[in-house]
Amino acid sequence: MPGTVGRVPMPATPGPGAPTGSGAAAAVLAHDWADTPLGPPESWDMAIRIVVELILASPMPMALAYGDDLVLLYNAGYAELLGTKHPSALGRPAAEVFAEIWALPGVGEVIERSYRQGEPFLEKESTLPLVRGHSPTVEQAVFTRGYSPVRDSAGQIVGVLAVAAETTHVTEQLQSLSEVAAALAGTLTLDDVARVALRYAITTFDPDQVSFAVDEGGGGWRMVRRVRGELLDEADERLPPLWRRAPADWSAPVVQAARSGGPSFVRDGQPLRETAVDRHDQKIRSMAALPLGTSVVRGGLAVGYQVPHTWSPAERALLAASAELIGQAAERARRFETQHGTAQLLQRSMLPEHLPDLPRLRIAARYDPGVDGNAAGGDFYDAFLLPDGTLGVVLGDVAGHDVQAAARMGQV
Repeated sequence: MPGTVGRVPMPATPGPGAPTGSGAAAAVLAHDWADTPLGPPESWDMAIRIVVELILASPMPMALAYGDDLVLLYNAGYAELLGTKHPSALGRPAAEVFAEIWALPGVGEVIERSYRQGEPFLEKESTLPLVRGHSPTVEQAVFTRGYSPVRDSAGQIVGVLAVAAETTHVTEQLQSLSEVAAALAGTLTLDDVARVALRYAITTFDPDQVSFAVDEGGGGWRMVRRVRGELLDEADERLPPLWRRAPADWSAPVVQAARSGGPSFVRDGQPLRETAVDRHDQKIRSMAALPLGTSVVRGGLAVGYQVPHTWSPAERALLAASAELIGQAAERARRFETQHGTAQLLQRSMLPEHLPDLPRLRIAARYDPGVDGNAAGGDFYDAFLLPDGTLGVVLGDVAGHDVQAAARMGQV
């Protein structure tokens, strides 16, 4: 969420020829500080100049609360947190700018204590109300906050340096990680895993495109993709994914990550230039591709954006954890499909290829598994003529399903 602003050195003698900066930095340099406790910039203490330069050059949301009134000076990242309160918050006391939350525990009191007593403060998770943009809706946002006393050249505390980073999205992503783990626990096949993985990645990371790829076992690859804006209803979600087959030497980032076992992150470029199949691929500028991290199934997960994207450490860690969970589910699914195929083979070998053709009786049979997601089990049927010309019909049912049940019925 933090905005970006270039390094804007404070002029030695601000005036008509001083640098103008951009965004919040420009507003800071253009503000009439003479009417605030800070005074005109040319009179600022050298230590204060250094702090202000640090604030304006930082991509992290940072602010200086100066003097007994704790008047605010901040950078572009902090301006984004303030929303519609910027730029009117410049040069105003913090207690006025944050009047709706100043009296809450852990807000105004900790800032004032840092200023009065020189105590630093750090809180890794703090939930505070936040109004975004021009919307009147107040939502609960999660922040990491830190406050440190600021001293002038004489060593006297003259203000408080505030550093804040909103982590609401990261917190929500971590919560969704437990939800996808539960969803993956109920998957049986790679089709199931692909559906859950694509739905989770689109919802959690909000990319323009997400892809999931696994090896075919014979050297080739198969990949399924989902793009932002696809309208999928409940019926669509139940249909098998539309896999795309590719050769063993396919160079797509998701396959390269699966093949190498290491992640790749492209901040801005054309990661799909060599493998693009349509305009959706051609528009992707940033992409993260991660291996599934399993020895049984070589595969990968990739999320891409149509704009440059910087991958934060928290986001990279969440992507890695997601890929690992998906990899574990893919491993279980591959083993299930292998066992499932063996069970089907055993089942087909036991069931009769032809039923008796009788002049006065027509016989038909249908095998319908009673266990969801399994088309093979331990059931058996047959029909045959007995020596006296009558018809014999046999039905067998073994509790359970898949290889063990089918083998047991085979023994019977």
